[in-house]
Amino acid sequence: MLRRVGTDDADFEFDGTLVSTHMKLRGVYNIFNAAAALVLARSITGASGRPGDSAKLVKALSEVAPAFGRGESLTVDGQPFELVLVKNPSGFRLGLKSFRRRATRP
Repeated sequence: MLRRVGTDDADFEFDGTLVSTHMKLRGVYNIFNAAAALVLARSITGASGRPGDSAKLVKALSEVAPAFGRGESLTVDGQPFELVLVKNPSGFRLGLKSFRRRATRP
């Protein structure tokens, strides 16, 4: 179960054990997808009830890197840019929520 969502980290609970992980994939939508993938992987592998196996699944998830053009970080003229794939209005809203607000220049 997904317990906490950060910008690039999350907390998952498995059978009463809390497991935290940093993710190479940034964005709320990626964490939601990761939670769904963990549920499926636990179901397929039979990891339910075995905390060590769940921790291995979370570790593997933390090593997934973004595909080309999706979630890449770039620096242009000293300014950071994030490439975020947007396919629909709902995804656009989640994409915006995935990043902290910064003060605008006057």
